Amino acid sequence: GETSVTAALFEVSHLVPLLPSLSLNLNGGCGYARTRSSYVFIDKNTGRPVAQTHKTYGDFIWSAGTGLEWSFGQQISLILAYRYFAAEEVPTHNADLGLEFDF
Repeated sequence: GETSVTAALFEVSHLVPLLPSLSLNLNGGCGYARTRSSYVFIDKNTGRPVAQTHKTYGDFIWSAGTGLEWSFGQQISLILAYRYFAAEEVPTHNADLGLEFDF
């Protein structure tokens, strides 16, 4: 089968300065996701497809997270963050480590 997900998430964040070069980032968001799956049923004896079905459903989604941002200068920062992403089917816990470059 095949599954596709289309989602829109509105997110807001707020930086709380802790030290001159270190900030706490708090964020949260909410949105909507639409999932479409198709399934093919195979006959065990012949190995041939016998039926195909589709399932489509929508779901409210939300996320919340926090992280630390250490600025090396005005245009580059190191980020360490955690985010919980909640969906009805598969909620996830995400850890991020990265560099942010501002232009």
